Amino acid sequence: MNITADLIPELWLWLSHGLFAALVLYLVRTTPWQRLQERPFVHVLAGFTVGLLVLWAINVSASEGLHYHFLGATLFTLMFGWPFGLWGMIVTVFGATAYGLGDWHSVSLNALLLAVLPVYLTFSVLRIQERYLPDHFFIYVYGSGFFGAALVVGVTAVASAMTLVVTGAYPLQRVFDHFLAFTPLIMFAEAFLTGMLMTLAVVFRPGWVATFSDERYIKGK
Repeated sequence: MNITADLIPELWLWLSHGLFAALVLYLVRTTPWQRLQERPFVHVLAGFTVGLLVLWAINVSASEGLHYHFLGATLFTLMFGWPFGLWGMIVTVFGATAYGLGDWHSVSLNALLLAVLPVYLTFSVLRIQERYLPDHFFIYVYGSGFFGAALVVGVTAVASAMTLVVTGAYPLQRVFDHFLAFTPLIMFAEAFLTGMLMTLAVVFRPGWVATFSDERYIKGK
């Protein structure tokens, strides 16, 4: 979903600009920038970001502001950790806006809904899993990768849809019929692709996955 400015009241747009600016300032202060000196990390992050931009460009539009496409936030957060995962998602939102899948006056709102919210949810799911579930390879892949991705996409879709309803852009029935009714299909597709890619990554390139550790999830199990 990429919301355009003509659907949202002006006050909401300016409030989203202020909140997004504050979050970016916090992100600038907390990002471990020294990781950018690691060439493999930078190359993988850049490659994944370009790939996600391509996937976002391949979308199905039900109505203005209602688009179906792969989100990718769970994959980015698990692969690169929440700071760089969030940067990757922000770049994707801005890239999609430049491509024409949104407009610049609503870019902050889209970034909050499609980048900040899903990355925060993914990080929260990972922390809950680490605290309450055994440290095991399959729990990591299926818990955070598969089920986590499905949950994140579901919550993000509902939050985005309710934003359009609360601001008066669309009535609830239209949003449900044209978007929310298909959310379970989107959740399964996102979960399947994220789970598959995370499995391949931790098996063949575990060093690329910032949130994965052989010692924690494999050795001695």
